[in-house]
Amino acid sequence: MTTSRIEKYLSVFNIGLQNTFVYRWNYFLRALFGLIPLAGTVFLWSAVFKERGGGLHGYDYSSMIYYYLLTLLVSNLVTPTEDEWQIAADIREGQINALLTK
Repeated sequence: MTTSRIEKYLSVFNIGLQNTFVYRWNYFLRALFGLIPLAGTVFLWSAVFKERGGGLHGYDYSSMIYYYLLTLLVSNLVTPTEDEWQIAADIREGQINALLTK
């Protein structure tokens, strides 16, 4: 890849980052509310393993939490974000040129 192509990608990334941080409050709330399912799952499995007093089909509490965090990580890696949808829409609508020339 040539340097000019990389600079174009970095430019689009930078613009997307700026668009994300324009609404800092929304970004903060999204991050905060993203932790709620994590906390709920941790508390749920904690209650399940305390009630059972042992393992559950070969899993203990720490391995279940590890498994959940691993699936969460993989899900976040393969699920498109709002920025990716917006870039795809910009390409489809022909507006990406305006971003690249800024």
